[in-house]
Amino acid sequence: MLAAYQLDLLSQLEAQLRAVHHTMRCIEKLRGAKQRVGPELTNTQRGDTLKTLSSELAAIDKELNVQHQSCKEMQRSIREMQTQLSALRRALETQTKR
Repeated sequence: MLAAYQLDLLSQLEAQLRAVHHTMRCIEKLRGAKQRVGPELTNTQRGDTLKTLSSELAAIDKELNVQHQSCKEMQRSIREMQTQLSALRRALETQTKR
């Protein structure tokens, strides 16, 4: 049972790494030269730039939510592993006292 939980935790870690990588790509888009604009923008250009920025920030927020949920799932798996381990220890103690 503990091995199954460990494999589950490993898959969750892999998902977390993928989410972090995706977030980093989103952040890099914001840092790219395309996003660097000067103060000479027209109102239309400024509006377009702000819409693009808002869209990119929304994508980052979505990825952070994915990461947060993934962390919660990993914590749940670890708690279940701890519960299982405690149960095994109690069973072992009961058997050794007989």
